[in-house]
Amino acid sequence: GVVAAVDLILNAASQLESPFDFLNSIYLVCFGLLMVVLDFPFTQGEEKLAPLRAHIYKFALFLTRKLGRGLWYFFLGAFVFATLWDNSISAFLAVALGGFCGVVGLVACWGGFLLSQKLKVAQEALSSGNFRLDMVRRDFPNGFSSPEAFNEVIQKNTGNAPGGAVSFSDEELVYVMNGLRRTFSPASSTVDLADFEEWLSHPGWTVV
Repeated sequence: GVVAAVDLILNAASQLESPFDFLNSIYLVCFGLLMVVLDFPFTQGEEKLAPLRAHIYKFALFLTRKLGRGLWYFFLGAFVFATLWDNSISAFLAVALGGFCGVVGLVACWGGFLLSQKLKVAQEALSSGNFRLDMVRRDFPNGFSSPEAFNEVIQKNTGNAPGGAVSFSDEELVYVMNGLRRTFSPASSTVDLADFEEWLSHPGWTVV
């Protein structure tokens, strides 16, 4: 969002002459603001952002995925680079701002791919092992009490996976929860049983 805003300010004169470029920059700023809503760093005021986050889950779900964010950052970097470079505004800013966003995007895409593959390995291990879903229903009738509870179940029941039991870090769990949840709930940071069973019953690659 900051990068897009800088691009809009630096290139304001030429963009007013080109409505298409101006609208593109407005579009980038709006999506940048959505990223701020998703990654708001303070707990105070989060309840006011809950309705906005629910709408993001409904209309821009890809922004809640690590792979989706990576593609977005890469697109933003490419757009900023092209705008600053082609309009001869600043070659340095084109490389610095566009290159930074592009690299962040590629790293995020790779991380999202690896995490999605890791989740797929866990799913296959649960499906091919002696995992008992009825035990999960008994222990967590209202869904997992926390992301850590989900992680514990995965770790205990994926010992048959190639390379040993699967376990997710705290940061990975945020994206895994987002990937498995079908709807956003401000009162919960984990998945319910319906989402968990839906994931288990559809073998394949879950984008996170």
